[in-house]
Amino acid sequence: HVPFLPFPYRVGMEADGEFLYGDGKDVEGSLTAPQVEGSFGKGSFEKLMHLRDGMDDMKEAMRNKETECNGYRWKQMDDEVEVVVPQLTRKGISVNCKPGSLEVTANSTQLLLGKLYSKVISEDMIWCLVDGDLVITLEKQTKGVAWPSLF
Repeated sequence: HVPFLPFPYRVGMEADGEFLYGDGKDVEGSLTAPQVEGSFGKGSFEKLMHLRDGMDDMKEAMRNKETECNGYRWKQMDDEVEVVVPQLTRKGISVNCKPGSLEVTANSTQLLLGKLYSKVISEDMIWCLVDGDLVITLEKQTKGVAWPSLF
């Protein structure tokens, strides 16, 4: 028997097809496909599968898509984020990365400053100039999570 799952419980799916439920912070149990059907009604398993597939498609679309922002552009992969600040010269570039923030200045002018959407491994940050563009590569602390925005 599966317990009634009141709001704010969430149901997620593991890669092996087992559904997990919990309060959004901790997993409290798991459900099999027949239990999902029994608890949530006929057709609910297929609806959850369809929802999961749609979420996977959305995550994939967010990865490797370069997003143009005010004064920079960025894209992400499963394990890293790449930020490009265009048209800079070598003089006076400073890139300061902490696990939760990024700051870029050039010639004492602040170009980027903000709290990152999620934490990165700041010691692994790499930056270089490529054809006049500053390219910053940040490694995500939580791999596989799609960021909806840089900041």
